Order: sequence, then structure tokens, then C-alpha cells
Amino acid sequence: MKLTINNKEYNIKFGYKACVKSKILSRLAKIGQATEGADNAESLSAIEDMMAFVPDLLLVGLQKNHSDEFGYDLDTSNGYDDMRDKVFDLMSTYIDDEDGDCVELFQNLQDELLQNGFLKQMFSQEVQKAQKSK
Repeated sequence: MKLTINNKEYNIKFGYKACVKSKILSRLAKIGQATEGADNAESLSAIEDMMAFVPDLLLVGLQKNHSDEFGYDLDTSNGYDDMRDKVFDLMSTYIDDEDGDCVELFQNLQDELLQNGFLKQMFSQEVQKAQKSK
């Protein structure tokens, strides 16, 4: 997936280590479950949760090809907060200055994440776990 923000192209690729260490699949499954069957107040809360999650999802997707600019220690999470803030700034530019759509970006990132075979199977398992715990 390619994403252009501020005339810079980012090649988003979800690597195995970044996905596993960040627990991004279980978090994505929970976001998906929160939006299903929610009433209006719950739906707004779920949308806010999704909007807060998109920078985390994008940050994980930037680790494979853009760790020079957005990298943090995946084992200790050292530098994570600084890089997350940097991605929030990037998201602000995307949404405010380039009329980007946060929900569409979320869907595109989710699609990219789930197109990889091993991630698709792992995500399906996490969704089933989330449904059972609900």
C-alpha cells in the first residue's frame, strides 16, 4: 500500500515482528467488534476509539520500510511514544491539509494488513476470540 502525505510517498507493509510485538491483530479485532451492533452513543465511542487506533496501525505499517524515520525498539517499546506523536502529526496533515478521510484510511490499512496470508489466518482467530469473550 502506498500513502502520499505532504508530497512524500510511504510504502506501508505490515511486517511479522512489528505486528506480533504490537499486538495489533487483537487490538484490530476489538475495534471491529466494538463497531458491530453498537447503538448511537456506543457507535460514536467506537469511532473515537478507531480514530485513536489509526495512528498505531499506521505506525506498525511504517516499521518495515520507514524505520529510519518512524522506527522504535519493538522489543522494549523505547521511542514508541515519540514515534506515535510523529504519526499523529502526519495524520493531522493528512486529514486537515489534504482532506484525507480517517475512516477510509483505517479501512485501507486494515485491508493491507489482512491481505497477507499468515495475518489473515491470525486475525480470523483473534476475531473469534473477541466474539467469544463478548
